[in-house]
Amino acid sequence: RLELNNLLNRGINQADRPELLEDGHSLVADNIRFERGQVLVDFGYKTFGQVIRGSPRASFQFFLKNGSSILTLITNLTFYIYVEAVSEWQYPSDGTKTTLTADSAASDTTLEVVSDSGFSDGDFIGVELDNGEQHQTTVSGAPAANVITITDGIPSGENAASGNDVVKALVLTGTDNIPVSITTWAAFDKMYFANGADTPKEFDGVDVATISNLPAGGNTICRLVAIFNNQLILMNTVESGTAFPQRVRWGEPGVDDDFNEAVNQLDLYDSEDFIVATETLGTFQVIYKERSIYRMEFLGLSDQTWQFTRTTEGQGVNGAENVSPSIHIHVSANKELDKSNPWAQGVSYSNDIVHALELFSPELFALAALGRENRRGLQFRLPNRLSVFHDSTGAHHGFVHVRAAVPDSVAYIEWRLFEAAYDSWEYLERVIYLSSVLTRSLLQRDGLGRLMAKGYEDMYDEMDLFEATRRDDLNAVLRLVSRIRLASLRELCLNQIDDDQYGFHLIDDMFAELEGGV
Repeated sequence: RLELNNLLNRGINQADRPELLEDGHSLVADNIRFERGQVLVDFGYKTFGQVIRGSPRASFQFFLKNGSSILTLITNLTFYIYVEAVSEWQYPSDGTKTTLTADSAASDTTLEVVSDSGFSDGDFIGVELDNGEQHQTTVSGAPAANVITITDGIPSGENAASGNDVVKALVLTGTDNIPVSITTWAAFDKMYFANGADTPKEFDGVDVATISNLPAGGNTICRLVAIFNNQLILMNTVESGTAFPQRVRWGEPGVDDDFNEAVNQLDLYDSEDFIVATETLGTFQVIYKERSIYRMEFLGLSDQTWQFTRTTEGQGVNGAENVSPSIHIHVSANKELDKSNPWAQGVSYSNDIVHALELFSPELFALAALGRENRRGLQFRLPNRLSVFHDSTGAHHGFVHVRAAVPDSVAYIEWRLFEAAYDSWEYLERVIYLSSVLTRSLLQRDGLGRLMAKGYEDMYDEMDLFEATRRDDLNAVLRLVSRIRLASLRELCLNQIDDDQYGFHLIDDMFAELEGGV
């Protein structure tokens, strides 16, 4: 007898025969997910702002020195800021702006302005309306006598009063093939970005325009922008139409409009591959090329400003999106990992082994992102990390890591919780499951910094992730925690898994082995 239940509040039960199912259980449930005994409901989605021009390429929360922030959006065609009061993406000025000298009522297509200088036929413009919204349209015909004719009249029921702003929108020609590079410089309250197709831009919270005094008489395009050692840096440039994909240019210290172009440049010709990404790592700027990695170090000598050192050969990154700025994870094009320079690599993954953690395990990736709400900088991070590699015999290995930064300290501590050789992705799923439980437990503990305090002072120097043995891993854990602490942590983990017997045995077996080595 198969009994149909109207309620599904106890989840999936495949252990019992159909006729033995209790109320609230089901054998199958298509298109339903459970979380802590509750059915997760998808309420759909809501449009964020209005329809925009161009393909969205990057959004960025720009924080100013006064503590306020501006949500920006860069598309292939233009630049927007989000005005929360009216839930609208609006054009900032590209440097050309004016104000109305007379009211413009609904359906009006002519704007009387203080000055029509800088406005041309076909320009995209934004007209401030009295309700705070922005009427976005184009200029129709050449402006004359301080009158601008627009293609679309003022919207019905709206008005643009004298004194309201009229701004010209930034025009971009970006592509979907080149990612946008973004950085900020707090000293100037500016955000800088490059799309590899237009001159690099700066945004000061009001206007967005081309960076001043670029090399080659301003005719310079670049793929990467960075701020390092109080200097503005451009990489992978095109100058006066000539490509320099290995080039690094830097501005004078403390200014963003003087590149001293005859001197402040270097082409990394040690290898012919192109620069594709860059991130700051401690006191170095790491430059990722397609098949090599460089370290950019400030010297400040009278005859040499920088030292560029190639730290890794034969291994680089596929593109800028394959570098994570928080812990320098990068995806390589081959599976041969350079074991001699772990500091520069961060943690490396072969892309034929694992592509991205968020693709393989969304739950684990979500856990890893906890505590990252403050985009201006993190004082405490606990990302959970999975690294996978092939050893010399071709066997697969998986490591699960919990990494912490002790509050108010620059030291990073890494605790390798579990290592196992596995023969299938199914086994790896067990490792991921276990690490998720451990992470949830650790996140609930007070004094995690104290627990980690006797760990590694330098995660890159103290451990070789690629030649570690299982015994090394056990010893690493045992150096950090006592038998009592292990027992306490075991109970925390078991409390997280409810009635999952499979997970119970995984955790129980692992902690039994760890405690046996104390």
